[in-house]
Amino acid sequence: MKLERKASVFDLLPHIIFTSTNPLSFEQIDHADGFMLYSTRLTHLKSSNSSSSNLTHHHLVIENGELHDRAQVFIDRVSILCFKISFRSYLIFFLPQIYIGTLSSALKRFDLNFTLYHTPTSPASRLEILVENQGRICFGGAINQRKGITGRVLVDGTPLLGWAQYRLWEDWDAVVANVSGLPSTSTDVAHAYIPAFYAGKFVLPSSLKQPLDSFLDVGRAFSKGFAFLNGHNLGRYWPTAGPQVTLYAPSVYIRPPPAANELVLFEVDHSPSSNAAAEVHFTDHHVINGPVHKD
Repeated sequence: MKLERKASVFDLLPHIIFTSTNPLSFEQIDHADGFMLYSTRLTHLKSSNSSSSNLTHHHLVIENGELHDRAQVFIDRVSILCFKISFRSYLIFFLPQIYIGTLSSALKRFDLNFTLYHTPTSPASRLEILVENQGRICFGGAINQRKGITGRVLVDGTPLLGWAQYRLWEDWDAVVANVSGLPSTSTDVAHAYIPAFYAGKFVLPSSLKQPLDSFLDVGRAFSKGFAFLNGHNLGRYWPTAGPQVTLYAPSVYIRPPPAANELVLFEVDHSPSSNAAAEVHFTDHHVINGPVHKD
């Protein structure tokens, strides 16, 4: 079945914002699970930019590995995603958000490098970090582990101050239900690493009087995210990590014909390059022995 891109994570930010000097953990703002978006301005980079070149290179690190558990890092439209295409020649994209890398406590990856593009009239770039709570430990010494960013974030050795935190989301049911009614939006390679919601509908064949247990396979179109069938959370898909490839879809979640069924995906890592490529399917068997990759 075909899916269409509906909205990015940045299109659906809640109105309630928690502000602080340093990053707050999930627990400090009473957020039990899911995601949190951290946002701040890189004001010190603008004021300290004395380079004759508009391109400046920087290093970001979460101090002492205080990240729990996984984060994707973005810079806003005054920055660049650049590829050196010839000597001193760069291809520059001005986009609302640009993905610059993924950090992971599991892989002990807590730093990355990025490049900014400055002009005399450019406002300070906005740094945004989407952190995923991947689960809690219920035994041992880490039982009281806090989630989110629990330490300082440094760029070129300078701590970043003045953060805004968004809880994503307090009411997943409402977000998933509202996504279906949104108009479709176009997608391309520039949006590939921006987390986004996809949705589509299907009707079972009239010859099938009673729905059967099925398994959702997102194929190669989607990489990592969460699936909702008729409002029911099927779980997290992550076939690029493995070994589980499919998600169980109980027959009781599926509406018999002629009623329409709706599938919503929140793709976190890598969206299809076009709506035409956003295709998934249901199968009659479970795939739980796929290849395992590090991520």
